[in-house]
Amino acid sequence: MTIYQPATESTCSCAEVRSRGPRWWTVLAAQVAAVAVYTVAVPIAGVDLSARTGDSTTTVDLGLVLTATLVVGLAAIGWLLALRHLSRRPERAWAITAGAVLVLSLAGPAGATGLAAGITLACMHLAVAGALAVGCLPWQRGRHG
Repeated sequence: MTIYQPATESTCSCAEVRSRGPRWWTVLAAQVAAVAVYTVAVPIAGVDLSARTGDSTTTVDLGLVLTATLVVGLAAIGWLLALRHLSRRPERAWAITAGAVLVLSLAGPAGATGLAAGITLACMHLAVAGALAVGCLPWQRGRHG
């Protein structure tokens, strides 16, 4: 026979559970966000998504989008986990680092071969950054009442 015991105040809150580690689905969410932007821009709107890299031009295809997002997502989560051992305020340090990385990454779309490609690449960078921030940083709801 199982005895039902209602939750008490000592039960972990969502914020406590959330602060134990980043959500690993964050990488998948970042990939979905990037693919959504890619799908709207390339197959639907017909944007030629390519960027200049040095003397050559690179076509940004779906495989490159998924691979880059996977690498960046895993690096973001790994950095947060490392900061949890190195810093007293790891989420703040991560947010500052992530903001700096986002600003630097926006230099990439500046190398796009056209305005539409540049806007698409910038939107992808922002979508991935947003997904990573939602998944890696603790978001707490305000208390009502």
